[in-house]
Amino acid sequence: AKCPLGINTAALAAAMAMVKGTSIIPQLDFCADSGYNRVIKGSFPDGDKLVARIPRISAKQAARVKSVVATMTFARYFLNVACPHVLAWNDRWSNQVGCPYIILEFISGDPMDIIWNHSAPESRESLLGELAHEYSKICKELPFSEYG
Repeated sequence: AKCPLGINTAALAAAMAMVKGTSIIPQLDFCADSGYNRVIKGSFPDGDKLVARIPRISAKQAARVKSVVATMTFARYFLNVACPHVLAWNDRWSNQVGCPYIILEFISGDPMDIIWNHSAPESRESLLGELAHEYSKICKELPFSEYG
């Protein structure tokens, strides 16, 4: 079935089930639509959740899928930055889903803007400290002799 976004949701749900190693199809819920991505959450009956990140319909955004996956993987495994685990991805328009996608682990919690807007000043200081700690991980010297 196609949803209004032009995504074959049955194929997306099947891809999520395959990632989880089950034949049980998750319930899909549209979560967010930003300037760059659409986010769809897949909820399984056992309580497990996955997230699909779909680039907005733009060849330029779709071409960035490989780069996003590589950056997230590098940040997670080599820099120890807290970011979702990339479980599967496809950068082709010709796949069963009908568009490029990234399937990620679901991390529960509230978006940072909600937390920030409802936090006391002393809590904000703690949040900034946590952000600075994560940022410091990407500011260290990287093990590359060249870049580009």
